[in-house]
Amino acid sequence: GLQITSVHGAAVNAMLSLGNMMTIRYCILEGGSQDEWTAQAAVTADTNSVVANSLIISHGPLGIVFKYPGFVLHSTIVNAARIKNSVGIATGTTWVFDHTTVSNTAIFGFTHAVGHYSPDTFWSARTSNNMTDAPAGDSGNGPWPYGRGTISTVDLLPGAIYGVPMVDAFVRPGGDWRPSTASPLRGAGSAFGDFAVNCVVREPSCPGRTTYNFDAFNIIGIARPQAGRYDVGAW
Repeated sequence: GLQITSVHGAAVNAMLSLGNMMTIRYCILEGGSQDEWTAQAAVTADTNSVVANSLIISHGPLGIVFKYPGFVLHSTIVNAARIKNSVGIATGTTWVFDHTTVSNTAIFGFTHAVGHYSPDTFWSARTSNNMTDAPAGDSGNGPWPYGRGTISTVDLLPGAIYGVPMVDAFVRPGGDWRPSTASPLRGAGSAFGDFAVNCVVREPSCPGRTTYNFDAFNIIGIARPQAGRYDVGAW
């Protein structure tokens, strides 16, 4: 696995495995495997990790996996192969951290939008303004990369619009993941604001506290908002 503290402005074919405090921003990352002996997600992160203003292309049954809660903001998570029983974002045990937050994010091509493993896991109150082609009432089970035979439980993602056709959302699904001219992603987002990482719940102002705000620019550096509107996804 590749352990990375920060990735900024990269376009690579990679799989990030179990890195603590990773901040992935303004990137295109492509990976994931259908082999049971390798990590099956395009991005696998451990503690206090962030994916922001990035395009994540998965070739496996999982898009992004957080072993412990993290943030996905202003990003596009896709699976053009539409792998059966796949999950866009999966999150593990909460332990001593806040719950996972997903905001202003497009999750397309997966059987299910999101799922969790541990019974103490929920989605944070700041989860909002997301969009997916997973069906309304999405439910069931999905894969989990930590251990053979283990499954994740599918959730309904708070603040998400379900059942949006992929062909309506993007310029050319599988080749061009920018929102199309009449895309429902356009104008459906909002500013997320400041957020902090690297501390546990019982020590919210620990020495490692880092505050971010990723609202200002999209994946290619174009200012947000445009005409007073935020679009869902990396663009």
